[in-house]
Amino acid sequence: MKKLMGTVVAVLGALLVLVPSGAAGDGVTVTVQDGYSCDYGINIPFTRTGRSDSYTFEIYAGDTAAGAPEVRAEVEVHADSPVTVFLPLRYDVTGPSTHTLKVTAHVLPGREGLEREGVKTISFVTASTPTCGCAAGTAGAFYMGTGAAADPYWISSPQQFDHVRPHLGKSYRQVNDISLAVFDNFSPIPSFTGSYDGGGYVISEANITANAASLFGNPVNAQIENLGVRDSVFHGQRLAAAMGTFYGKVVVRNCFVEDCTFIAESTPYSYTGSISAGDDNTSDNKLNRIENCYASGLTIRGAYVGGISSEGNGGTKSIGCYTLIDSLSSTLKGGAITGYDINASACAWEYPNSAGVQYACGDKNNNGCFALTGAEFADQSKFTSQGWDFDTVWRMDGSLGRPVLRVFDH
Repeated sequence: MKKLMGTVVAVLGALLVLVPSGAAGDGVTVTVQDGYSCDYGINIPFTRTGRSDSYTFEIYAGDTAAGAPEVRAEVEVHADSPVTVFLPLRYDVTGPSTHTLKVTAHVLPGREGLEREGVKTISFVTASTPTCGCAAGTAGAFYMGTGAAADPYWISSPQQFDHVRPHLGKSYRQVNDISLAVFDNFSPIPSFTGSYDGGGYVISEANITANAASLFGNPVNAQIENLGVRDSVFHGQRLAAAMGTFYGKVVVRNCFVEDCTFIAESTPYSYTGSISAGDDNTSDNKLNRIENCYASGLTIRGAYVGGISSEGNGGTKSIGCYTLIDSLSSTLKGGAITGYDINASACAWEYPNSAGVQYACGDKNNNGCFALTGAEFADQSKFTSQGWDFDTVWRMDGSLGRPVLRVFDH
C-alpha cells in the first residue's frame, strides 16, 4: 500500500507584503503558471517536508479550495530551513478578502510505488482592519500601506481616492484605473500636502463643479506623478485645472490629461489650465514644476487660459511638456502652454492648430517652447534635439503619431 506522505508542509502563515512580482527567498524556485502576473502578492513562510522538494501551490478565492485556482505555481524547495515563497495575487486592496492556499507535495522520483502525494490547505484573510487608523467599515479606508513615503497607502477605488482628504500629508500609490463617475459632483481634495503616485494608471469620468474645480484643490509642498486624467469635466467659477492651484513647492511629473473640458466662468478674471490654474506668487513660491507632462484633446475656456498652466509668473515652470488643443477660448490671454508670463523650457505645441492658437504664451511669445506641425509630432528627433529622454521617460507611439509616457505601459 502506498503511504500518504507524512507532515507535508509547515505553513507558518500567509503574510501580505509589498514585494516585486517574481521575488522569492533563498533556497526556493517559483514558476508561476499560465502567464499570471501582478506587482504585488503574498509571502508564505514555508518549511518543506524531508520527503519532498517539489510542490504545487494553488490559491483559490473564498474559504475552500473549490473550482479553478486563481494562481498556480510549481515550487522547488532546496533548503531544509524555513524559506519564503512569494506568489503574485491580485487581491482586493479596498477591504478584507478570504482566500485558500492549497499545497501539494509531490513524490520524489523512484518512490512512486511507495508513497503518494500529500495535500494541505489553509485559509487566510488579506486584511481585517484598516491601516489608516479608521474604524473597520469606514468608506474608502485603506487596507494596504501605512502612508509613509516607503510604504504608501494603496488606492484601488473611487471611495479610497475620496478618502485621501482626512489624510492630506500622506503618501499614496494608485494600483489600477479609477472612474469617479460614482460621484455626481466630486469635491476637490483641499490643501493636499502629500505624495501621490498614480502608478501609471488613470482617473477618469470626474465631474467637478466648484469655485476652484480640480482633483487636488490647492496643493502645497506636494508631489503628483505618473497619473493620467481622462474624459473629465472641470467647471469652475474662478479656477479650473486637473491637478489644482499650486501654493508652493509642488512638483507634477510624468502625467497626462486627455479628452477633458476645463471651464472657468468668472469675469473679468478667471484662470484655466489642464494641469494647473493660478498660483500663489509670493516670494517663496518659486519652485512649482510641471515636468514631462502632456495634454491632448482639450476643450478649455476662461479669461487667462493655458494648455498646461494658466500662468507662469508665480513660479510654475513647465519643462519638457506638450499640448494638442481642440478648442481654446480666452477673454483676456490664451496660449498653448501658458496663459500669460511664459515660464517654460523645451515645451512643444502644435502650430498651426484647429483651435487657432497663435502663441505658446498668451503674451504673444514662444520663449522656451518650440512649435511643430501635426506631422512633425511623429518625428522623434524633433524632441530629442530639445533634450527629451526617449530611453526611460518617453516613447514614440506610431499609431497616435506622437510621444507618450512609458510609465503607462502596463
